[in-house]
Amino acid sequence: MNTKRVSAKELIKLYAAFHPKQEFSNEDVFNWGIKNGHDVTPKFDRKAAALKKIKQAIKQSTVTDAQGRKVPRYIHVGNEEGSLSLWAELAFTPQPVVQRSVDMLSQKAVQNLVQAQTITDSYNDNYNLGSPVQLDLFSLQDAVAEGVILRRRSSGSSEEISMDEEDKDLPSDDDFEDDDGLN
Repeated sequence: MNTKRVSAKELIKLYAAFHPKQEFSNEDVFNWGIKNGHDVTPKFDRKAAALKKIKQAIKQSTVTDAQGRKVPRYIHVGNEEGSLSLWAELAFTPQPVVQRSVDMLSQKAVQNLVQAQTITDSYNDNYNLGSPVQLDLFSLQDAVAEGVILRRRSSGSSEEISMDEEDKDLPSDDDFEDDDGLN
């Protein structure tokens, strides 16, 4: 069978066109693409894959503080647009740099909530035929406090749940080059 190289974005558009109003997984799209002669295998960038593995190791490196909390050994201290991501060891990082890191994490959380609210509003305004989907922003402070308590309770155990656990060994789009050589 002849195969045609397509980008992942194009394959998703094709799949959605042939399977309207259906839920799907990335595996469904991939398998359908292969079955229909579309090559979606990205060009592998070994350096990007190695950098991703190093970043994962940095993110997963933790220490237990004097109070028994499991905290990251290294914190993300920023990067300028188009430059390398910078990390620093928490124990030796000056207060202004730690404050900037915490502010960046907070801003990332706000951006995720803004996206969640946008999705909620769009769905309710345009597609929802039943009761409205709710995003309870008022309960976030309680949810954060509960998460801190749960994390403190589990810090003694060796099994900590990570949000990225399912995808930690999978390469991301950043690991590969597109056909045009751009990331």
